[in-house]
Amino acid sequence: MASIREVSSEELDTLLKLAIKIFTDAFGKENNPNDLKTYIDEAFTEEKIESEFAEIGSQFFVAYEEGQMIGYARVRENDEPNFLLGKNNLELQRLYVDLPFQGMGIAKQLMDECEAFAKSKNKEWLWLGVWEHNYKAQHFYQKNSFKKFSEHQFTLGSDVQTDWLMKKKLR
Repeated sequence: MASIREVSSEELDTLLKLAIKIFTDAFGKENNPNDLKTYIDEAFTEEKIESEFAEIGSQFFVAYEEGQMIGYARVRENDEPNFLLGKNNLELQRLYVDLPFQGMGIAKQLMDECEAFAKSKNKEWLWLGVWEHNYKAQHFYQKNSFKKFSEHQFTLGSDVQTDWLMKKKLR
C-alpha cells in the first residue's frame, strides 16, 4: 500500500518529471509524436506546474512507495460543468500512476484521497474528463461510480480529440 499525501513545493520538480513520463507512457503510442511533444512542451513546464500548485482551489496529491513518487492526482475548482452540475463541484483534473505500479490499488487510493478532499469542501459532485479512447481509465472510473454526462473537446497539439465528461455524486 502506497502512502498518499499532499505535495509540497519542494517536490514540484520530481512531480513534473513523473507527470511527463506517465503522460508519455499513457498516450505516446496512440498519438502523433509531434502533437504529443507540442502538448507536453506547453502543459508540463516548471512555470505551469508552479502556477497550478499555487492556484486557489487546487490541490495535488502524490503517492509514494518505498520513498519513490509513483503517482499523483490533482483536483481543482473549474466552472465548466456548472450549467450541468450546479456550482458545487470539483474537477478531478489528473489521476495517474506510473506503469510499473498500476494494478496495485494505488489509483484507488489516490481517488479516495481526492473524494475525501472534495467532501471536506462540501462538494456535491466530483467530475473529470477522460479521452474517449482511454478504455482502461473509463473502466476504472465506472468501477468507482462515475457516469458519463457530457463530452468536450481536448486539443493535443493540433489534434482535436473528444473527452467524456464523467461525474460522481458525493452527497
